Amino acid sequence: MRKLFIVPDGGLGNRLRAIASGIWLARAAKCEPVIVWHADAMCQVNLDDILNTEHIPARVITPGKAIYRSLFEIPRRRNLYLPALLSPMRFGRRFYDNRNLMAYCDDAPELLRASIQAAGDLLFFSGQEFFDFPRDFFRQIFHVSSDVVRKAEAILREKRPRIAVQIRRTDHDVAIENSPEDAFMEKLSELSHDDCFFLATDDEDVKARFRVRYGPQLITNATEARRDTREGIMDAMAELWIMAQTERIYGSLGSSFPEVAAWLGGAELIRVGRKAK
Repeated sequence: MRKLFIVPDGGLGNRLRAIASGIWLARAAKCEPVIVWHADAMCQVNLDDILNTEHIPARVITPGKAIYRSLFEIPRRRNLYLPALLSPMRFGRRFYDNRNLMAYCDDAPELLRASIQAAGDLLFFSGQEFFDFPRDFFRQIFHVSSDVVRKAEAILREKRPRIAVQIRRTDHDVAIENSPEDAFMEKLSELSHDDCFFLATDDEDVKARFRVRYGPQLITNATEARRDTREGIMDAMAELWIMAQTERIYGSLGSSFPEVAAWLGGAELIRVGRKAK
């Protein structure tokens, strides 16, 4: 059987949706799905640290840095463009974000046709939902690890918020420009004084301002948000799982994080901001 190699790229949310896309496409194209997991500065963690991989219907491999950069990675300056030379010798067809793959993202039948017609194994390097999959399939294959559950329970301290708020900042220009704090505060005005809510954010100043404004109604991770360490990604996955357990998520525009949380638990997602509909 031909193999379909999925190389998930980017942050946590981007990687999960790429994995689900690749596995669903592999099923349709009658290929064996193989996840090529590589920890990097954007996601410094092993897959089995955050997920119970027994539920994922795909083999997971973790190649060494040299093999990853020369064979699986998108060709670029830092790998001396070696994959442009070596990958064609290994794969019958290669698809990369921001190159040829994006042309197929709105045309699933054509991507499936191209995958079926290709000779040999396939390589998909992506951080996108490049092939539509049922949302219940996402919930079926992704189950957080016991370590993540313990982290989440420590944050919640036996509280069960109905509402989650996700405010993306740092390097995300779309969210910074279009999802201001006051828009989230307007949404939170519907809460009664007895209600609590969970805040997920990568900005410590946002946490501080929300603590002052909402006091005991606020539940948030006391640990500083880090995405460049194993513990930081474990914390992010715990926050994702907490959001997934709520009834409604108010999320920043342009961020994959609240979308993935909604898929994971079935919560209602409402995008907050100037361009939100």
